[in-house]
Amino acid sequence: MSALIRPKTITVDGLSVRYAEGGQDGPDAILMSPWPESVYAFEPAWPHLAAAAHVVAIDPPGITGIT
Repeated sequence: MSALIRPKTITVDGLSVRYAEGGQDGPDAILMSPWPESVYAFEPAWPHLAAAAHVVAIDPPGITGIT
């Protein structure tokens, strides 16, 4: 587990989607997980991105085992 990235889940049209959110007010940065990684793939860049933007990373359904 990551100390920087704390994933949550949301249900959209009956489908559970895992995401992580952080950063500050300002421009939005939406990060789509690279195949076959999860939101944790962004951990090295997370502090830098979060210092400059509101960051949202999304795991495509099926990547995390959540369906």
